[in-house]
Amino acid sequence: MRRIDTSAIPPVAPPSKLGPAPDLRWIDIAALRVDPRYQREIGRHNIAHIRKIAGAFDWRLFSVVVVSPVPGGVFAIVDGQHRTTAAALCGIESVPCQVIQADAAMQARAFEAINGLTIKVTPQQRFKAAIAAGDAQATRIHELATRARVKILGSIPSTLNVTPGDCIAILALQRLAATFDDEHCVLILECLRLMVTRPKIFMRSDMIEAAIDAFRDRPAWLTHPRIKACFASIDQERAYQSCRELAARENGLKIRDCLCALLLEEIDEELAKGKAA
Repeated sequence: MRRIDTSAIPPVAPPSKLGPAPDLRWIDIAALRVDPRYQREIGRHNIAHIRKIAGAFDWRLFSVVVVSPVPGGVFAIVDGQHRTTAAALCGIESVPCQVIQADAAMQARAFEAINGLTIKVTPQQRFKAAIAAGDAQATRIHELATRARVKILGSIPSTLNVTPGDCIAILALQRLAATFDDEHCVLILECLRLMVTRPKIFMRSDMIEAAIDAFRDRPAWLTHPRIKACFASIDQERAYQSCRELAARENGLKIRDCLCALLLEEIDEELAKGKAA
């Protein structure tokens, strides 16, 4: 583990006043309120999210709720209405809170800061964390990629550090793993890796998505002895740039769909040459 280290960060002058220090305490959910002036309504998607939290509720995964005292002996929730609602759904009566002293305007400002200025967690970082947590799906995808000699990166590096076979397309890999069995996933990833011949180029998400669609349309490819050689004959970047330019001219055309059509055409042609020979 590493220590908190600020030595590589340029210094900054802190504000002269840091605001009143918060305190931590457990507060009854019955004493918590939601201010509609700045809080989001709980819609259909929010309900699904709340039910997901409740269904897997674990105090170790629960962060403190940020609240502020308001008239009437109650507290306005600044951050945490969804996890608080999930706790209530589980029959929990009180939650750990960080109590800040703030009027309505400062509460809204705090809500915006907490929800808007938080550093976004990327799919790559979430995947890395899932691997560390022993998540079954993430572990399976990692093992399949390793077998295919594809390296899944936990962050987005400079292209100077990219080698053929590196991949950051987590969502596309998840779709691949959900569509095919292990052996076929490895085969498809091997085919895709053979297409990446230029240095400093990632295995592209659109190409993975296109390959998924192409193999679903041509299931016979999964057992064809020449399929890897056919994919190796296609340069990923040539194909991608060609489809990118076409999609820019053709309104509504997706790069992924263009790539799928290109794969179907060129690989069918290569396989036909083999038959003719």
